[in-house]
Amino acid sequence: PDPFGIADFTHPVDIDVSSYGKTHRYTLVVIECSGSVISVRTKQAEPSYTTATLWASIECCEAVQPYFEYRQQGETDWQSTAPGHIEAGAWDYTATLDALSMGTTYEYRAVAGSKTGSVLTFDTKPDPVISISTGAAEPSYTTCTLRASIECREAVQCYFEYRPESATNWLSTTPSPMDAGTGEYTATIDGLSMGTTYEYRAVAKSAVSQHQGNEQTFSTTPNPVESISTDAATPSSMAAYRAARMCRFTSSIGRRAMMACGSAPPLPTSPLPTLLRSRPQLAGYSPKQPTSTAPWPPPMWVSTMAT
Repeated sequence: PDPFGIADFTHPVDIDVSSYGKTHRYTLVVIECSGSVISVRTKQAEPSYTTATLWASIECCEAVQPYFEYRQQGETDWQSTAPGHIEAGAWDYTATLDALSMGTTYEYRAVAGSKTGSVLTFDTKPDPVISISTGAAEPSYTTCTLRASIECREAVQCYFEYRPESATNWLSTTPSPMDAGTGEYTATIDGLSMGTTYEYRAVAKSAVSQHQGNEQTFSTTPNPVESISTDAATPSSMAAYRAARMCRFTSSIGRRAMMACGSAPPLPTSPLPTLLRSRPQLAGYSPKQPTSTAPWPPPMWVSTMAT
């Protein structure tokens, strides 16, 4: 029909428009505005663990500032998102909620001007970790095997935290993955101090949460050797050894003199007595005539060590 000849728009009117060999159909709707907002329709939400995206369809005759109201199911007071802005026309409006509780049912509705959409509900996803319990440890001297029981809805990263009983900061084992389900998780730590008490706990971490198990303690095995001491050496034994080391002479006179080391007089401060130098035949041999004026045989020293 000729759009300029249509006078009744109480119902939608379809108009075909042809151009360049193609025909397009348009639907004309005339809306009488009795206010700034014609209609508000709350649509289905898209929830996650701690967030949710809310949707609504809004028709308005002029610019408005729509928003959403939401609350946990069972509560009486509504919370509101920050107001948005849309121009006159028909629009899909959206807003995102965060800091929600996992595994919780929420009610929500869209609001624009003086009109409010219907109340709908959504459920946030539950926590991936269902439960975690720290098990008994198996300590040795400097190592310990730790155990935990973990139940989860999806894969998580697991590890243990431990520290000496008197310490403040926790140490951690290397995280490792655990698939969805219920199972036992184990890890071995080393480099521990013998005879020491440690605190420990299991940890399960997902993309949205982290849980610690109950704290427990274990004590490593004490050192088998309680003490060890080195006694001082016996002076007389050392003196005899040193005296024997000194008894090294190249002549029989020296050897015979050192045979009496144990009872010899104190270390002399001059060469051997003149008797030994002037009567070498007493030593059992006949030396050659010296060619110099130096005494013969050469002076020899005899030393004794006090015991």
